[in-house]
Amino acid sequence: MPEELPTGTVTMLFTDIEGSTNLLTLLGPARYGEVLSTQRQIIRSAVNAAGGFEMGTEGDSFFVVFASARDAVAAALTAQRELALSRRSDPPARVRMGLHTGEPTQYENGYVGLDVHRAARIAAAAHGGQLVISETTRRLVADALPEGALVRDLGWHRFKDITDPEHVYQLTAPGLEERLLPLKSLGTRANLPAPLSALIGREAELGRLVPLVGDPNVRLVTLTGPGGIGKSRLALAVAADVGHAFPAGVFFVRLAAVSSADQMWSKTADTLGVPPSSSPADGVGDHLAGGRALLVLDNLEQIGQAGEVVATLLSRASRVTVLATSRRPLHLQGEMEFPVPTLSLPDLAGDRRALRTYDPSQAAESEAVALFVQQASAARPGFALTPDDVEDVVAICRRLDGLPLAILLAAARTRLLSPRALLSRLDDILGLGSHQADLPERQQTLRSTVAWSYDLLAPAPRSVLARLGAFVSGCSLEAAAAVALPGYGDADPAADLDPLDVLFELVDANLVIVGEGPDGEPRFRMLQIVREYALDRLESAPEASAVRDAHAAYFAALVEEQSSLLRGPGQLHAIDRLDQERDNIRAALEWTLGERRAPAGERTRVGMRIAGAMSWFWYRRGSYVDGRRWLDRVVALSSTAGEGPDLLDAMHSLAVLLVESGEAEAARSILERCLAAWRRDGDPAKIAREASSLGVAHRYLGEFDRARDLLVESVALARQAGDQRRLSTALGNLGVVELDRGMPELAIGLIQEGRAIDARLGDAWAVAVQDLNLGNALLLADRLEQATALLGLLAEQVQDLADPDLTATLMETVASLLARLGHDSAAARAMGAADRLRENTDAPRQACDQAILDRFLAPARERAGAAAWQRALAAGRAASTPDALGAAIAQTRRPEP
Repeated sequence: MPEELPTGTVTMLFTDIEGSTNLLTLLGPARYGEVLSTQRQIIRSAVNAAGGFEMGTEGDSFFVVFASARDAVAAALTAQRELALSRRSDPPARVRMGLHTGEPTQYENGYVGLDVHRAARIAAAAHGGQLVISETTRRLVADALPEGALVRDLGWHRFKDITDPEHVYQLTAPGLEERLLPLKSLGTRANLPAPLSALIGREAELGRLVPLVGDPNVRLVTLTGPGGIGKSRLALAVAADVGHAFPAGVFFVRLAAVSSADQMWSKTADTLGVPPSSSPADGVGDHLAGGRALLVLDNLEQIGQAGEVVATLLSRASRVTVLATSRRPLHLQGEMEFPVPTLSLPDLAGDRRALRTYDPSQAAESEAVALFVQQASAARPGFALTPDDVEDVVAICRRLDGLPLAILLAAARTRLLSPRALLSRLDDILGLGSHQADLPERQQTLRSTVAWSYDLLAPAPRSVLARLGAFVSGCSLEAAAAVALPGYGDADPAADLDPLDVLFELVDANLVIVGEGPDGEPRFRMLQIVREYALDRLESAPEASAVRDAHAAYFAALVEEQSSLLRGPGQLHAIDRLDQERDNIRAALEWTLGERRAPAGERTRVGMRIAGAMSWFWYRRGSYVDGRRWLDRVVALSSTAGEGPDLLDAMHSLAVLLVESGEAEAARSILERCLAAWRRDGDPAKIAREASSLGVAHRYLGEFDRARDLLVESVALARQAGDQRRLSTALGNLGVVELDRGMPELAIGLIQEGRAIDARLGDAWAVAVQDLNLGNALLLADRLEQATALLGLLAEQVQDLADPDLTATLMETVASLLARLGHDSAAARAMGAADRLRENTDAPRQACDQAILDRFLAPARERAGAAAWQRALAAGRAASTPDALGAAIAQTRRPEP
């Protein structure tokens, strides 16, 4: 046993007896004491032989630390073998073990830190007799496993109180049990939505699909069939059953609101958590490269280039499998099409009179009837299939052709109508004798079912449902009231109705689904097929344009309201709100600024308001592609009206996004034009704004003297105008230019003055930016203690802001500090993590910022040597961002080597 605690990278072992309390009850105190003594003796013997350090023993648990991952694995395997041989009690005592390698912080006579918690959580997720290890430990022992030992991939798992998922493995060896049981974690890395009810039937389909999707040689499976057939629900069940075969994760991508290839890439990137970039396709491909993952791409039929997107994705990520749902196949090479059938019906083989002899329990064995009973029971508690109504229920299910959505909508009406009353209305309401010949037969039936539910509504909610079709991704109660509820058309039979009464009538009819938004308020949405029908009804109504205009006006006001909060204390809530409404905002922009829109009129001005107000949101979220598209359109439309304030504001916003995208040359030309116009106008605040942004563009182009002149002017004009926010920005930008010019002490004063203003304004994001610049200035001024303290405090704040560019900049600054402190390997790991973040964003590292980094990193790189530096860079790239940042900050507090 070592005399001193191991330092740096250590491997932690946690063990305990599975179900010890229950075992004590079954064995009794005396026999349990014998079992406990044997377990302690065996584990201590193995630990001491391998040089482990016993940190604590409590009850039946151990916490042991090893300086070597190989020694830790050897000790754990030896202990598990001996424990297996010693089992004589009935029931037997089984010990679960977990290993994780990390860099916990020494505190007094022990260790603290996230790595300790991670090791404990891994052990707690194991079953008795299992030895589970983390990815970090696996990498360290992969080339030196004991003879006969094997590593079994258990996939990615989430653990309590641990933000990022962990890739874990089971270590097996001769003499150990090989029970590959599901870990007791919070689940694998998957985002599958929770179904609202149990899946009815589909055993045959699952029996064929699960092995098909899990086959590594099958890359693309497409579930096809008409709308409402249950493709999405079946895909969810398959994904849940086959998740163990995809250690890199299972991801459900909702594409019902998507209509183009670009949007499909962006939605997929958002679902995977890939940071925004100029090329979401590259980001998705890089994110999935090498990992065996399953992508469930739901609702592809309305995306004209979906096949091209899927083909590109499969070629870029060679181990990814796609499970798609669509009304038609994608016609790609290697595609396995799986037509989803209707639900099974009672096999009557006769006329309707045969139903009279049918037993309810036999009828309920069919999938269609079982689904009807399930949904009817939810609508009318206590509903049960009886001999009196079984023939009517079977007739309804047969008439609906076993279509799940049609059955769901029909069963919902049992709240008001008996099965017999429902059946008597089907012929008239479904319009089965007047199909549209240009639609597939089953689609006709489903459309008739939706039409039937629609026609059963009173005039007021019927009009509201059509208007709700304007919303792409649901809406709040306030939005519904503003767009869908007022007036109800020419006749207003419900002018005095409470909006909630009307909406909940639609909810009761299962035409609208109500959930809870992040603010706790109700949020309303429709199934896609219902929205399509509602939208058709809206487009054929004389009020369609007015509803679209109301929709755009509502979101213009919302965007303006929330954008005003993006620079103050409520900025995180405002970002969440705008994120939630992105699809609706895009729809409003398409309606008001689409390519066919004429450059004049109130409708266009509404679109310009939306784009102008969204510019800062696009900047903060790194959504430069979206922002540039719409601001380009606004500039084109505004240009026809001359060089007025609206055009100049749009040009300024566009130029800012160009600067951050690394296109400073193009941005400089636009900003010079804006600055010249505002100089003619004489508005000091506007001149200050343009001078500051133009100064940043010149800095990125390496023209520091010109940048300084513009920023000095911006500071003076902002003071003259009394514009505190513009002043703080100009001061911070000027401070950074002084760093480029080798004047860190001067920069510190400028940045601190700007930071004080931002703090008074309550702008947490701006304060974080100023603090990052201040950290660099302190480093260049060789004030290392101050820099260390500042960056340590800043780490948590920056992560809360969820800004990938800001996080990358922080990681780079910490890397500079580590290099200055002599922690060369840690500096390289931090830079590896920063490089990975940069590659996944649309904010490249600028040459001037790289020059500052090189002042610190070049000596560290030379001291470490090229090979060691590259190894550390690769380790940093492989680590999760929170882990990499936490480890880097912890290292800055350690003495210089």
